[in-house]
Amino acid sequence: MAETIYILLGSNTGNREKNLETAIQKIKDLPGMELTATSAVYITEPVSMVGENPSFLNQVVMAEYEYLPNELLAELEKIEVSMGRIEKGEMKPRPIDLDILLFGEQMIKSENLIIPHKELLNRAFAMIPL
Repeated sequence: MAETIYILLGSNTGNREKNLETAIQKIKDLPGMELTATSAVYITEPVSMVGENPSFLNQVVMAEYEYLPNELLAELEKIEVSMGRIEKGEMKPRPIDLDILLFGEQMIKSENLIIPHKELLNRAFAMIPL
């Protein structure tokens, strides 16, 4: 049974608009994924990053997903790498950042995945488009 999920997209290097478009297309193409809505794009200042960094473009997508949260995480990490993301977990500029905000009603706290996203309520750049 599919779960309603929300994914936050962010980009602050390269052609940020194109990066979001590319990531959305790659998400649409995932097995078991049906995109149902996308938010507007928001320009936000970097949070918790050292030094001067370009602004982020952020967007949230809503979808129905048929598989498990860890499977989605693995697929999103593949998309990030395919789009040039390195140093996952580092607070550095990046072409794409994909975070699972919500996965149905599930609450998960593991070493590599926390749902709802642990900073969701503290980040306007996630809450406003959500």
